[in-house]
Amino acid sequence: MFAYNMSILTSTISTIFAFFAFFIFFASCAFSEVEKVDKVDKKEKPSWINNPLEACDNVRELCAVGEGTGVMMAEANARKAVALIFESKIQSKTNYSKFVSENRVGGGAEASDAKVDESYSSQLQEITDTILNGVVIAKKFEDQNAYYAYAVLDKTKMINDLKKKMDTIDEKMQVILKQKGRGAYKELLKLSDIREEINLRYQFLRGKENPKVVTFEMIKKKKEEQSKDIFVEILFDKKAEGFKDLTALITKLLVENDYKIVKSKDKDKDKEVSANTLRLNGKFELEEQFLKVEGFKRFKFHLVLNFQNTKGEKIHVTEHSVFEEGRTSEQCYEKGILDLRDFLKKEWEILTVE
Repeated sequence: MFAYNMSILTSTISTIFAFFAFFIFFASCAFSEVEKVDKVDKKEKPSWINNPLEACDNVRELCAVGEGTGVMMAEANARKAVALIFESKIQSKTNYSKFVSENRVGGGAEASDAKVDESYSSQLQEITDTILNGVVIAKKFEDQNAYYAYAVLDKTKMINDLKKKMDTIDEKMQVILKQKGRGAYKELLKLSDIREEINLRYQFLRGKENPKVVTFEMIKKKKEEQSKDIFVEILFDKKAEGFKDLTALITKLLVENDYKIVKSKDKDKDKEVSANTLRLNGKFELEEQFLKVEGFKRFKFHLVLNFQNTKGEKIHVTEHSVFEEGRTSEQCYEKGILDLRDFLKKEWEILTVE
């Protein structure tokens, strides 16, 4: 019986060893095949690396190659290269910028500065991101020196995506065109700016522009339909703590919202100006707070801006507080001013005080 059991055990062990031997043989063959493919890929550098247009359907695609020390870097650079093609091909926007500048309230340097702001830059970045998101990495290659990625953008898909964005903007502009108030004109101009940027990229891909639903003439007419000119007289001390670092931004935001800054001496000379002048008062408070942490300070910064009509009645109040911590009071102050600036940019992006 013992001999019989030993025989069975020996047979079982032999079977197991045979299975493992077969597995090892199969795995070694597979791995050797992968190594062989890798060696061939690394040895034979594909032609698309130096000539990306060779494998590109120029009618339907935009293609570019990116290089990097890692595969992710190569892919990112390839996507950026496709976006760069757009920027390098788009023609000068001189005439368009001229129209925008001429129709900004205030004219001159203030008008030009109003065009280039953080909000506009953010919108341009969104367009670039849309383009980058539409890029597909079709091929990759690695050699001893670097990684390479071949990026392809489907023109038809991107044309449709850009068209949808413009359609959405057109719908918004048509709704705003029917609205009343000082904010309508600025919002139309803002949407028109970004639509033009999208349209330039659409035109590059499509070969023709997407016609405007709300034209520049309609926007200009909307400005003319606005209520009478409104002037603002700034009464707070522009050199006082806080306001010395905020007044320039406050003035810029007022101009962008189609208000005209007026001085007391100018207001007194013109009855019409005097009758349509709002008075802007302000208060900036700085208060140190109790903080248990040694070596650090904490301050509260409180800003109040209020508009008064010719009767002295408050008709609009903007109020905001921020709390900042730092090693010095100067450090807290700098952080507080930055936060208040960010607040004002959002709060007064569209200002409708009449």
